[in-house]
Amino acid sequence: MRPLLLVFLAASVVSASSSVQGTVVDSTGRSFSDAKVRLLNPADQKVLYETKVVQGVFRIEPVAPQSYFVSIQLIGFREYAAAVSVGQDQSVDMGRIAMRFERPEEWIGGEPLFSAEDLADAHLPTVFGYRVMTVCEYLKIRSVAPLSYVLGVIVIGILVQTPQGSYLRQSCPESLRSGDYSWPNAIALEEYPGRRSIGGRVDWADFLPHLSRPSAEELDPRDREGRWAAFLGTLQTRGNLVAIPCGSGQYCAYGYGAISAPARLLYQVWHDFGEKK
Repeated sequence: MRPLLLVFLAASVVSASSSVQGTVVDSTGRSFSDAKVRLLNPADQKVLYETKVVQGVFRIEPVAPQSYFVSIQLIGFREYAAAVSVGQDQSVDMGRIAMRFERPEEWIGGEPLFSAEDLADAHLPTVFGYRVMTVCEYLKIRSVAPLSYVLGVIVIGILVQTPQGSYLRQSCPESLRSGDYSWPNAIALEEYPGRRSIGGRVDWADFLPHLSRPSAEELDPRDREGRWAAFLGTLQTRGNLVAIPCGSGQYCAYGYGAISAPARLLYQVWHDFGEKK
């Protein structure tokens, strides 16, 4: 199958013999078809090339010699993310890539997202069955548990709204790291289309008396005057966080939103602690 060239960089020259290829299987070793493979420009995450897996194999050619983020996605599986560097007249073989089954309904399952010790150490409260955590609490757990989805979670943090998008942030004692790169202490926000209510037996209004911003004593001084808010939805991240050097001492990270956050929250409803809703 011939890949679709979506974007062409004027500064690059496509090499007729440069390519990226690989073999894709599930965790049982079985090959499959139709997974979507994309090569993205690390600087802005724009899709440059796209193809599909056919009978367990993909090959994208020709491609311009440069670095790329590689994304492989198929419904029911965790997104695979990696970085590759393609030279002039070079064929890069990514080898055998095992896609892991997704279990978005599970907090703890056969392939645990969290161990009992993780949860005990985190001391995360629940409200009507929904776990409540701050941005820093989530990122601390994410550093030891490469979860992909967490359903039914309420995240509390400082709301930042920009023309490029919104996110929750917090000043945390430690940041997630990929080598020498420190990820933002933030979670990108994206409204879940068509879902304005949480359903079930309780209303969002019933949650609000049980939610509050952290006390001043618990906070970094830089966060005491922020606009604190709580969002309910589904947390999403990638199993492996990928960041690469991209010149002038800067890093390009394959994250979410304009700030390349390490996670995003697909939210349904939210509450601003500074306003009555």
